This record gives sequence, structure tokens and C-alpha cells, in this order.
Amino acid sequence: MREALTPDGQAFRNLLLFCRALNTLGFQISAQEEEVALQSALLVGFSDPLMLRSALAAALVKSREQMPLFEAAFRQFLLSLRGIKDARLAQNTLTANVARFRQEKHRHPQLFFSSPHGDTSDCAAGEPLSRQVGASVFVADQRKTYVALTTWEREEMARFQQRLAFPKRRSRRVRITRRGKRMELAESIRRSRTASELTELFYSSRKSREKPFILLLDLSGSMAPYTRTLLRFAHVLASCSKHVEVFAFSVVLTRLTRALTLSARDRALSDAYLLAKDAEGGTRLTESLTDFVRGEGKSLLQRDALVWLATDGLFTGSEDAFSNAVQALARRAHPLVWIYPGIIPQSTSDAPRGIAHLRRSAHIAHSAQTFDELADAYLSDLCGD
Repeated sequence: MREALTPDGQAFRNLLLFCRALNTLGFQISAQEEEVALQSALLVGFSDPLMLRSALAAALVKSREQMPLFEAAFRQFLLSLRGIKDARLAQNTLTANVARFRQEKHRHPQLFFSSPHGDTSDCAAGEPLSRQVGASVFVADQRKTYVALTTWEREEMARFQQRLAFPKRRSRRVRITRRGKRMELAESIRRSRTASELTELFYSSRKSREKPFILLLDLSGSMAPYTRTLLRFAHVLASCSKHVEVFAFSVVLTRLTRALTLSARDRALSDAYLLAKDAEGGTRLTESLTDFVRGEGKSLLQRDALVWLATDGLFTGSEDAFSNAVQALARRAHPLVWIYPGIIPQSTSDAPRGIAHLRRSAHIAHSAQTFDELADAYLSDLCGD
């Protein structure tokens, strides 16, 4: 097992996920403490789980109250080492289980009441109410502080930036070249007027410009384990192109483009965390998408914009209103790409209510949980174009 702990090994990735997961559970783990935990794992190895648990606990646990949560997360970490080879198996990976622990212990009760149609605003007097579990609309009152990027995270972002390219679209403007398919006789004569005869032919070709790219990131409580990954991915794109727009939403829609265009990675991500004040709170997915289409998106979506919507599909209110909001976004996007953090459920019986509407309206759907999977999804779409 010791050989698996390499910069490209699954054990290394799972150990980093383990440290990130503890942060979502309320542990304040710095980048230096993460490096100490990795060095401890290298020293004790993986042959003795008890020795590994003691070494990691000594590096990461700071109080007696944190031990039960550490034990629960460590059990999932061992499962990922022993049998789970596909990091995208959402029901079995460490981050999915930790998200469930966090929802049970560190968040307000995720219960709301709605009519059988999913909306309480027009509920008639005396109409029976049904209890549903899943999403709420509270604003987070406690935010974890931003933790500086680790060396491994910086390397992931640098690798993606080296492979980065942006989708192109044909502009209405043309340029004159010496080779092409459409000959410009008038331009050829004009440029040869100083000579006694037509000596060279010129052609015209349409210019290409970067296609507008819009990122809509769901930063609600259910997406908390992926907030850092989504913001890192958005920063690489926004810092490399002026045609990228980034919006985040939990309870309200917030534009993060200006903060993420900074070249200093830690400064940019820290500013983004401060701007998204309602992150890791409730969710108003329907209202946020509607506000974007009717507000900021009215001008942005008129230029054949590529739209990425990263969400798990949890929403409150009416299903008809949510379906209309997603369809309105899909009609204006070219195309609408939906990013789901895990394996997209084939059956919608036990899945969040929004899954069926997103699968029906989105032009492309990707399952992406880690930074590398987001990068691969982006590059595959680019090659497809």
C-alpha cells in the first residue's frame, strides 16, 4: 500500500480528500497541518490502520469533541483505500458521506413544509401540508475561513492552465489574407494599383473570437464539499480570459468575476469567499436562475454564450417554476452544460427533485467531483466543438 502514496496515486488523492472533508466538518486545518498529516502517513504506512489513525489524529484533531467526527470520516477513508477505485461513486466516496455527516451535525434542520404541489405561497386555508426533507432557504450564519492553497492544489491548477484553450466562434468581421476560399477581386486590384498589372490575389476569411463562457456555481450547503474545487476551477478560467463570467448562488446570486480575475491565486480565492457571503447556506436555485436570465444574463446570453451550471439539483418551491427557469436558461445557452458532483442517478425516485428537469433540459451532462474531472469535462467539450 505504501507504493500507492505517490503524487499520481489514488491513496494520495483520498488522503487530501480526507483533510478537505474534515474542514467541512468544522476542523480548522491549515495547509501546513495537511502537509504534516501527509508526512505522517508516509512514515507509518498503511499496513496498520490503528497506527495510521493515531498518526493522523495527532496531526489533525485538536479537541476531544472532534474525535467522533474524525473516527467517522476515517472509516470512510479506509473504505476508499480498500475497495473503492472509482472516485466518482458518489454514494461511497468520502466526500459524499462527510457531506451527510455535516448536514446532520453542523447545519440547521433541512426541513420545510409545502403543499402537495411544492409551493406554500398559494396554499388554501385548511389544505393539508406534506413534510419534505432536502433543501431550505436559510442564510449561513457561520462561515469557515479560507485556507491557503496546498502545493498539490497549485500543481493541479497549473497543469490545467497549460492545457487550457477556449471555445471559438466565427465573427462577422473579415480579414484579408493571401490564402483562402473567397477571392476579393476589388481588394486585389486596390492593392496592386501601383503596378501595371494584377500581380497578387487576396482572399477574405471571417475572424474568430473567443466564445463567451458563463459559470453558474451552486455554493449551497449540500454543495459545500465541492465549493473549494469549483472556485479553483473558475479561477483558472477567469484569470486566463476576459470572456469568462462567474456567478455563484446559494440564497442570492453573486457575481464573482472581478475577484477571480486576479492572478494571485490565494488573494483571488479569498476575495471570492468573502463575496459569496451566503455560501454553504440554504438554496434558492429557482430564484437564482430566474434572476440571472432576467438580469445579468439578458445581455450575456445574446452572444452564443456557453453556460456551465454546477448544481446537485436541490431546490425549494414549485417544480413547474424550476422547470421553467431551467428551460429558459437552456433556450438562451449555446449549449447548456450541467455538472453534477457524483454519478448522475439513473432513477429519479430517490434522487433530488431537480435531477429529472436538469437531465431533460441540459444539452450536455457531466459527472465531475474532483478538479481533474472538471478539467477533463471541459477539455472534452472543447474537442467536441
